[in-house]
Amino acid sequence: MRDLVYFMLAIPLIVGCNKKSETEDTGWSTEANDGDWGGSTGGSGWDGSSDGEGSSGGTDDGASSSSGTDDDGSSGGTDDGGSSGGTDDGGSSGGTDGGTSDPHADRCRDAVPCPTESGAHSTEEDWARITMCSSIPGSVSVDAWGMGDAIPDNCLQEVDGDLEIINSTAIPELSALSLLTTVGGDLSIRQNQAITSLEGLNSLRTVNGKLDISSNDMLTSLNGLDSLSFTTELYVSGNPALNSLAGIPSTLPEWVNIFIIGNNALTTLEELPVPPTIGELFLSGNNSLISLSGLESVAAIADVYISGGPGLTNMEGLDGLVEVGDMEISGNEGLTSLEGLNRLNWVGGEMKISTNDRLTSLNGLDALTQVYGYFNIRFNAVLANLSGLGSLRTAGHLWIYSNYELSSLEGLNFIESGDLTIRSNWSLCESLTDAYVEAIQERGWSAYRSIYDNNDDC
Repeated sequence: MRDLVYFMLAIPLIVGCNKKSETEDTGWSTEANDGDWGGSTGGSGWDGSSDGEGSSGGTDDGASSSSGTDDDGSSGGTDDGGSSGGTDDGGSSGGTDGGTSDPHADRCRDAVPCPTESGAHSTEEDWARITMCSSIPGSVSVDAWGMGDAIPDNCLQEVDGDLEIINSTAIPELSALSLLTTVGGDLSIRQNQAITSLEGLNSLRTVNGKLDISSNDMLTSLNGLDSLSFTTELYVSGNPALNSLAGIPSTLPEWVNIFIIGNNALTTLEELPVPPTIGELFLSGNNSLISLSGLESVAAIADVYISGGPGLTNMEGLDGLVEVGDMEISGNEGLTSLEGLNRLNWVGGEMKISTNDRLTSLNGLDALTQVYGYFNIRFNAVLANLSGLGSLRTAGHLWIYSNYELSSLEGLNFIESGDLTIRSNWSLCESLTDAYVEAIQERGWSAYRSIYDNNDDC
């Protein structure tokens, strides 16, 4: 079913990206290609495609364009770095003897790809072999339980496999990964007690697998993911101090899966840069979340699950949502209304509205006409009527079950196709259900029905 839903909902994605850095005091600029390091001034002065000195103007081996140079081809009495303004060999401008250079990038100027380093690298001995590797085909791991509480020195820009940083009690930040641009598999940052932000991952652009940020006790934001533009799945779970999703400046790609689970300090989704179409959206157990604001641009989602937010009273924030594959809204103890889903027209799979203890009506589903799979409305303790389902015409199987305060079918107009089960709604008169079935049969409905265990005493 999901493949069908993805096909029917698919919308082309166009992503443009251009980055340019300028240095006004010298009057020259550089263009940084997506795969290059230090193309702008003030950084390491190293460019992956240059001869090694990161100088401008198309010159080689450190020669910069100015008059009055000495025998190293640079101006202003510089050392052998070929840069202007009194710098040394860091290749940066406007500073004194190395003041603006990046020691990490400087040390890694001679790093090279290591195509034979496949497999897992999870011990200090493994990391020692890849100290000067710019890329490896294997995976890397920093597990404090097995190799100490620090990220080893490295020059990694690309890791084709997975990368994980787990079980640390002392790593506060991730600057040892400041050159990393690409992870071919999953990037996992889990169960770290001291990390407060993701600073150090500022060059990371692509995670081809899951970006898993889970169970980091002191993490307060996602700051540090300044360059991230692609991941297949964003998984943010169990970070008790996380109060903001700020830190990802670029819109995530179409059909990305987003899981935001059990972050008890999180109050809003407004900083999350969502695309107009999402694969899975899973929101659960974020006990301080009071609104879905920030999701207004989303028009289609393959699978939606919203659960366990006591502060969430309605669905406002999903105002642009028109089509979904499967949808479940369950276990939201503060939910009183489905307002915010007013444009939702089509559910390609199943829909479940269950165990929402304060939900009194289904108002907000006024535009819903089709649910192709099961449509379950059950265990909503104070649901009194079905107001909001006036436009529903088709349901694969409409199941109205164990809503103990439901006393009326008001709001449910005449469905035209699909099976029907109405049972164990103890306040609903059986005579009302019988009358409803007779009415839709007169209009041509003739599918399977199961009507029983409602109130026979009225």
